[in-house]
Amino acid sequence: MGHQGEGSLYGFLKKNGLCLSLYMNIMTDDNMFQLYGISMELTIKGMKNIPFIIKCIYDTIENIKVDKKLYNELKIINQIQFDYTITGEKINYVSTLSMNLLDYDYKNIICGPILLPEFDEKITKYIQDMMKYFRKDNSVTVILSKSNSQIANKTEKWYGVKYSLNSQDSLNNIKKNK
Repeated sequence: MGHQGEGSLYGFLKKNGLCLSLYMNIMTDDNMFQLYGISMELTIKGMKNIPFIIKCIYDTIENIKVDKKLYNELKIINQIQFDYTITGEKINYVSTLSMNLLDYDYKNIICGPILLPEFDEKITKYIQDMMKYFRKDNSVTVILSKSNSQIANKTEKWYGVKYSLNSQDSLNNIKKNK
């Protein structure tokens, strides 16, 4: 999803003047669940076509196939990232390592979250099983824009930020003239 080359979701949206940037990341990760995020900076045209962009996202998810070549490229990129990582502040590094003890055996606390294992059928099955959870009915869409201020009907109590909550289906009713 975060791939930005030819044939990617980002490439398609950018070519059609809908998106300026697209990032996918793990927002929260623990031993019980992972929360993934897709962040986009949309153009004005993109803001007018949010339901279409959401459809493109889920169409892309449905068409993701396990690709050994792409997996191995990612494995190499992660190895390079690991080899050239600067640890930063020692206290933060120690904190990260101690948290890794919860998820990895002692041999892998340094490399566990970065280095990928060799590709095999278990990896294929894991990815296929995980992709079953990327569904429209299992997601939250957040749209941040000053142009949505007229539909914000609630106020957050600590900072006074205006917002609204709507069902996924109501995104289809967002006015095209925003």
